Amino acid sequence: PQHDCTRVLDAFQDVVINALANGEKVMIRGFLTFTPRTYAERNRFNPDKGVTEKAQAFKTVVCKIGKPVKEIINNTQREI
Repeated sequence: PQHDCTRVLDAFQDVVINALANGEKVMIRGFLTFTPRTYAERNRFNPDKGVTEKAQAFKTVVCKIGKPVKEIINNTQREI
């Protein structure tokens, strides 16, 4: 049933988000890899004001597609 699927997906989402928040890499072998990345504070030029400003440090997530998915997308070895 749909409510069971929703509960499973919500639980999966919570596990992935908590792992990434703790700085852990999440890998679904052969499909996707989520890696947390931190960008340091840096200087940037604001062309509207004509001055250099500080850009705050921030965290983001990088997603890498697995090799089997790339092969299917590029039709190099397998057909769907």
